[in-house]
Amino acid sequence: MNEELLRTLRGLPKDPTLAVILYKQLFEGRYWALVQKPGGDLARMLFLTYPTRDGLRELPVFTAQDRRLLSKFSTEEPGAMTAELEGRSMWPRMLDIVKTRECEVAVDPTEQYGIRLTREMILAMISMYGTAKPSA
Repeated sequence: MNEELLRTLRGLPKDPTLAVILYKQLFEGRYWALVQKPGGDLARMLFLTYPTRDGLRELPVFTAQDRRLLSKFSTEEPGAMTAELEGRSMWPRMLDIVKTRECEVAVDPTEQYGIRLTREMILAMISMYGTAKPSA
């Protein structure tokens, strides 16, 4: 499902030119996140965040349901449940939560290729891909 996105994330350290396609793949991806009150209205979902060593909070989202950290959090955090989300609807919701240098989205945290996204990165992604473009 997210194979192209994962290929890009894994290849980014060796080939920075892959960044050109990263935002589109992130925007169109499918994710799993830990929330309270899953289902229903995305605007009402409460997302799990946690403190990091560098003083920020991260809101983790995962590109596959079998990620180690997702399993760990879902069993250790009372009331947390897994929600499957489409990037197109999830990213605009993240703008209500994310504040650069305070709380940022972590895509596949603890994985070697994991990436942290700031509010500005999410805004850029939404402005580039968030509106329907006429077909050629």
